[in-house]
Amino acid sequence: MPRINHKASPLFESVKPLTLRSSLKSITFRLWDEELGIPVGYRPLAGIILGYTFLIVVGIAWALMALLMASVKYGHHGPR
Repeated sequence: MPRINHKASPLFESVKPLTLRSSLKSITFRLWDEELGIPVGYRPLAGIILGYTFLIVVGIAWALMALLMASVKYGHHGPR
């Protein structure tokens, strides 16, 4: 099977390959806020991720509580 690389298409001929050194440089990259038109750090993104994580945990806790309440109401064998 032939290997396909970034030189296989004229579209990608000008693209430099990603190396370990260039990937480490990406640590300093910042995100671009299109609404504000300014670069932003990763901290606001972390807050969004934590917010979604909190909602998921609350949803799981609610579902487990509903299962527990149904178990108490109907016993271990389901409704009679």
